[in-house]
Formats: sequence, C-alpha cells, structure tokens
Amino acid sequence: MALRFRPTVWPGSPVPVPRVPVVRDVQRDGPWLLLVCPPGYEYVEVPPEVYLRQFRDTPVDDLDALAELCKLGEMTRSFRPYADLEPKDDEQWRTMIARFSFKTGFYWSGDEEERDEVWRRHFDAALGFRPVHAAEVALRVRLMRRATDHSLAYLAGDPLAPAWPDCKDDLNAWNRFVTVTGAALRDFQVRVDVEVVGQSPRADDLQVGEVETTSYSAGMLQLVNDLAANETVRHCANEACGRPYVRQLGRSTYGGYRREGTRYCTNNCARAQYQREKRRRDRAAREERQR
Repeated sequence: MALRFRPTVWPGSPVPVPRVPVVRDVQRDGPWLLLVCPPGYEYVEVPPEVYLRQFRDTPVDDLDALAELCKLGEMTRSFRPYADLEPKDDEQWRTMIARFSFKTGFYWSGDEEERDEVWRRHFDAALGFRPVHAAEVALRVRLMRRATDHSLAYLAGDPLAPAWPDCKDDLNAWNRFVTVTGAALRDFQVRVDVEVVGQSPRADDLQVGEVETTSYSAGMLQLVNDLAANETVRHCANEACGRPYVRQLGRSTYGGYRREGTRYCTNNCARAQYQREKRRRDRAAREERQR
C-alpha cells in the first residue's frame, strides 16, 4: 500500500512574522556583498509572500539579483552564518557551502577568516558594513525554492520527490522538507510578548520579547504559516505571468491583501491582462468593419 502523508505544523495556527534588520544599501567586493546596516539596528517588515515572489524570482547565479534580494533585510547572522541552515558545526558548513558555491560560480570555502578580512577592509563605524558571500545568499534562495516547490506539489496532489535533488520518494522528500524548514524556523519559539504601557515605541525598533531573525527565516515562516492555514494557492490568470500566489498584492496595507475572488497575483497583472484583451477586442472589431 502506498504511503500517505498528512503534515501537522506546530502550533497549528499562523505565527506572526517578525520584522528583520534593515539593509540600507548593498555594495560589493568581488563575490562578497557588503550590506550597509545602520549601527543600533532598525527593523522592517518582510514583503508578503516573499517565498513565492522575491525568493522565487531570484536566479542563484546572478550577482545583481542576489544583491537586490539582500535589500529586503538582513540575510544571515554575522555571529553564526549557518544558524538557520542544516550544518551542525563549522566543518559541515564548509563542506556544504564549498560544494554549492562551486556550482554557482561564486566559489567560497566557508573560511571565516576571509569574511573577517573583507570586514576589516571595509570597516566604517558610521555605515556598519556586514559582509555576506554571494554563495550564502544563493544557497538560501535554492533551499527556499525547493521548499516552496515541495509545498506547491503537496497542495496540488503531485509527487514531491522532484522538488529535491536525488530524492527517491515522497518519504525522503518530507524528511528533507522538515530538515530545511526546521533549521530555518529555529528562531521561532513560544515566548512572552510584553506591551510597554505609557511609551510610544519606535516603528523601526524591536519591542520587548520580539524575535530577531533574518529575511530567509521570515520567508520560510510565511511558507509554513500558509501550509498550516491550508491556504489556497492560485495561479495568476495573466497569460504572461502565471505566478503561484495566495494573496493579491495591490494598494492594501501590510496584512490586508485579498485572498478570495481573485484571478491575478497583483493589480498590475490584472490591468495588463485587461489592456491585452481590450487590444484584441479592438483589433477584432476593426477587422470586422473592414470586411
């Protein structure tokens, strides 16, 4: 009898997605991306459905695209760059990143002394440079995309193994999904939230008890939240798009996007398709008059 799988996401309801440290700009030193993070930290919201949009749209071998993705917020932790990934120690990390970076062309052996040297070369107390290697960002893009492909395949009732390299069956695929998402979600635990009464908090600062995380982990939390909520994934009806989406993005404020009765992933796609169909109708009408 074929195995069947029914994933349960603890705690069973969506977990609020925390804000991430802001990145003001991204400069470069070869394959190193220099994230300009203001001293003292400021925090911003991660765009909605970042796992279906920005991460999914970013090519792993495009340095410009990887730099642009980093502008969404801090991508890795400076004190332990693989804290949200599978490796359990420095040696596993060096093996993993060296193997992957060789495939992308942004070769790096995971040597933290090189990161320290880049940091010293660009140190500026006023700007707060944080060096992140392109291979580190590309690896997270690839893992996010694979976890997303797995989730989409599961919701569609399709085989899961194709979402992962050298994966033999759905059981193996679920093991990989749990390993990748579990590592990315380590930041999110049961905690106490504290409201400070009589003080107006800064919108760009963390509140008491608020989790500090990265845009990669926040994106993975969005993915798992949608899986826990059994959200419906649609495909954009714009014939030039076809993107999978849960919420239609438009002019709404954060968290207020439409889920029901939508056919397009954004208002822009809806307008573009309307204009495309209008041009067709107008052309057909002209041709009919000329007959």
